[in-house]
Amino acid sequence: MVLRRRSATIVVAGLAASLAMALVGPAALAGGQVEHFDLRGAANRPYSIVNGPDGNLWFTQSDGNAIGRITPDVTLKRLLLPTEGSKPYGITVGPDDNLWFTERLSNRIGVMDASGTILAEYDLPTQDAQPWDITLGPDGNMCFTELAGRNIGRIKPKGRIKEFPVPGVGLVDRLRDKLTNRST
Repeated sequence: MVLRRRSATIVVAGLAASLAMALVGPAALAGGQVEHFDLRGAANRPYSIVNGPDGNLWFTQSDGNAIGRITPDVTLKRLLLPTEGSKPYGITVGPDDNLWFTERLSNRIGVMDASGTILAEYDLPTQDAQPWDITLGPDGNMCFTELAGRNIGRIKPKGRIKEFPVPGVGLVDRLRDKLTNRST
């Protein structure tokens, strides 16, 4: 048990150091300056961040309906998404070196290249599934979670989507049932 706790502490410390290196470079660990980007306001709400294939940091701005980019010379750019109110959440780099992201309220998975051009938006089969987070799977396909759909989804690089039900009652189901006085 002690070994597990010590290992977990080392892992957490290692993750924190890696995050600091990714966000602000070696200067953060060597007593250098840390750059702060003020993204407060109704049109922002940053959510997920990823180190992009182009050496920039890319992040979702959920309330701003945008994908943000921070360059190594600390230039911040905001790229609006074509579907108004889509609320992007998760973002990652795919096997094609494009940025793949979830559009929670428009119920889509989007793909953007490193220049900021939207390459595709794929509708999910489950209505109002609310795709949340996304990652590259070990098989080269993208995998994502659905908050309300109670599924784990897989999308192939060409856009073919398959959903896998997660057994059990989810949070959204419990809340809906509570509001309608049903028991699950």
